[in-house]
Amino acid sequence: MENSKIEQREIWNALYRKGGKIYGDYPSQLAYDVMRFVFSMNGDFSRDDLRKLRVLEIGGGYGRNSRYIADWGINATLLDISIESLQIARNDGLEGKIRLVEGDIVSQEFDDEFDIAYANFVFHVMKQDEREAAVTNSYKAIKKGGYLIGSFLSINDRNFNYFGRGDEIEQNTFFVREKPQHFFTREEVNRLLTSAGFSVRILEEREDPEAIIQVCRNTRYWFTVAQQGEDHG
Repeated sequence: MENSKIEQREIWNALYRKGGKIYGDYPSQLAYDVMRFVFSMNGDFSRDDLRKLRVLEIGGGYGRNSRYIADWGINATLLDISIESLQIARNDGLEGKIRLVEGDIVSQEFDDEFDIAYANFVFHVMKQDEREAAVTNSYKAIKKGGYLIGSFLSINDRNFNYFGRGDEIEQNTFFVREKPQHFFTREEVNRLLTSAGFSVRILEEREDPEAIIQVCRNTRYWFTVAQQGEDHG
């Protein structure tokens, strides 16, 4: 797993070094959904209430989503494996506004720090053992009763038929631009989350526009809200 981590870090560093803001400046749909979920928990949040929230973005790149979350006054942390992406965030003046952490959720462990963690199309660029470790570490990072919110690339996405003609490295996983690309079934998302200890509150298939490197397209995915409801020990 360590060699894979080093390889992926270099791949992402090269992408950000060459392409800069490869996903554009605007927040993803998931960032808006995170804030909708926050206000669904309590529709009368004050600014002081928001400042008390601690939110972790997993694999957040150069901070297009974390910037949006922080603009609400929320205490935002951005975790990314790529030092190049974090340098873009620093160049944009985000250091200080957002806590920037270089690391990988597959091996990075936080301890009960966050009310919410979210991951926008992150878990599908991992192999199975990495996904399991990533979700387990996400569970550990969240306070009891907190939430993991995610978008998981669906097996019903149109790209499955395109990439699915290639050789599988694992079931429903293919190498795409030097990275694993996994397509999730509904049952698999549920199993992945519950195996780590989460209670799945929302699991529904959606299709929304998303910037993917230089391409903008509708992506089909599983929108998921899972609650950390048990003690870690």
